[in-house]
Amino acid sequence: MKKISSFLVLIFILVTSFAQKVEVKEQFHAFGKDNNHNALVTNVYFNDQKTVEKELETFLKTYKGKISNKKGLFTTDKSVVPSLSTSTVNIYATVNDTKGNNKEIEVAFAFDLGLGYVSSADYPSQYESAKTMVLNWANSLTEKTFIQLVKDNEKEIEKFQKKLDGFTSNKTSLEKENSDLNAKITDYNNKINDCKSKISTNESKMTNLEQQIQDQSAAVKQQREALEAIKTNYGK
Repeated sequence: MKKISSFLVLIFILVTSFAQKVEVKEQFHAFGKDNNHNALVTNVYFNDQKTVEKELETFLKTYKGKISNKKGLFTTDKSVVPSLSTSTVNIYATVNDTKGNNKEIEVAFAFDLGLGYVSSADYPSQYESAKTMVLNWANSLTEKTFIQLVKDNEKEIEKFQKKLDGFTSNKTSLEKENSDLNAKITDYNNKINDCKSKISTNESKMTNLEQQIQDQSAAVKQQREALEAIKTNYGK
């Protein structure tokens, strides 16, 4: 139970620490050949590229644009993002597995407003809205992953608990069996000691009887000798 509690505390620490670690950075990013744009780049943790690409496509669908995916480059045409523009927006996104220890998947977004791409310099208000949008998605996906991780490990804990209960039950059964055997051993030892005592008593009685037989035999012998002497004297 101590190990299980420690594990749950570790999961809580991981969730908290990675929730704080998820962030959005602004940088130039390549969206295909010779197609570099200002982008908002974030990381999601403990995921694989295939899962993140699936989640990204689901996320982009919420903005109702036409979506295409060509060799890992996601594009949307005429997406509706009210927080960025009253007109439609084209969105570009890529997913890259960084091969990090924490299974970090890098996701980059570029938002084409028609007259230019969202950046903190040219469109500060839209940049903050886009940053919040991307950050919320990355946090949500990371949290979703941890929730599933906790569920999976809770199932493992249940398996371990059942095994532990089985060992505990078996231990109790073995302890009872051992106690019963010790009680029988004690009883047998008492019986053995009782038998030894009876044997000793019988040996003492046998010794007394042998002595009595010897004494009686000696008396009978003397009586016979006396009888023979009487017979001899009577004949004279």
